[in-house]
Amino acid sequence: MIDEALDRLAAAMTGAEVPLWHAPESHMPLAELEQAIAPMRLPEEVRTFWRRVDADTLRARPHPAFTTPELALAFWRMARDQFADLQPLALVAVGSEGQTRMSVELNVGDIDGGVLFDWYVADISGFTRMFNQLSDWVHYVAALIEQGAYVRRDSDRGPWLLIPDPALQDAQRPEPPEPGPDPVHGTTRYIERDILDWPEHWQRANGLGAEDLVLRGATHTVADLLALTPDVPLRATIGARVMSLAASGAWTRVRVDDGSGQLDVSCPYQTTLLGPTLGRWYEFDVVLPAGKVRTPPDPEAAAAGIEDPVEQLAAEYLARYGGKAGAIAQAVRRMPGPA
Repeated sequence: MIDEALDRLAAAMTGAEVPLWHAPESHMPLAELEQAIAPMRLPEEVRTFWRRVDADTLRARPHPAFTTPELALAFWRMARDQFADLQPLALVAVGSEGQTRMSVELNVGDIDGGVLFDWYVADISGFTRMFNQLSDWVHYVAALIEQGAYVRRDSDRGPWLLIPDPALQDAQRPEPPEPGPDPVHGTTRYIERDILDWPEHWQRANGLGAEDLVLRGATHTVADLLALTPDVPLRATIGARVMSLAASGAWTRVRVDDGSGQLDVSCPYQTTLLGPTLGRWYEFDVVLPAGKVRTPPDPEAAAAGIEDPVEQLAAEYLARYGGKAGAIAQAVRRMPGPA
């Protein structure tokens, strides 16, 4: 199927009088991508496309544009290392334009992938099933060229096609045909952003297991923990609401409240697949260092007597997020709030 689609694309580009693409000089980037995503696997159409086409030399540029294996690997590693709570690792980008992605679903275990999903990185609202296989997208791009729905551009590297013509009004732009039912996703066109709404094999790929969804029950209240001075690190489970939150790529720091008191909890990124999110309730498995548990300072009291508004803000911020956290999360699970 992909060979037929590429043949059609080549004929359409020749008819539009633009040079064809080049084959990759090396397949090493493709091999590196396949090694990184293992045991998941690229669908065969995608492997064939990247073995035949160096996307950087492809002068037919849809929106989003076709990507190279190098760029796909960079995006995938970023998702794995920084955004595993938001971006499915079962998806690999085959198209990219700014913050827009066209991603192919990998083969995960005994589930065959190949479906292409469109989504937006900067503000993930969900994942839209656009094509059931890569060849369908290539056929669609070829059809737009055949219809003349492009604008020709010239550069130092020669002519290329922007597809479709951005000057066309929305009503004039040819829409891709609606994909038919898929063996894995059926008639579902849209998958919500929340990891709990993802297909099970996507959840597995991101490290979310059934055991991560089972509540254990609190062993302590926050007040219990604040009253302790353990001789050795102490493990406990608390159920609490997130009152404030600060995050970086490697950790999330939250201040939680269960009604008995407040505690600062540092959450390494490995624990944040299910949250935490500001205002929601979670069950935290935590480890408290030996010694007296740190009681969070009152931000409002920290700013008392300071007149300069910038210094006030700095004092409040340091009171809320400065110093060591009282506990480190080992796991974070969503829980319903009190009735």
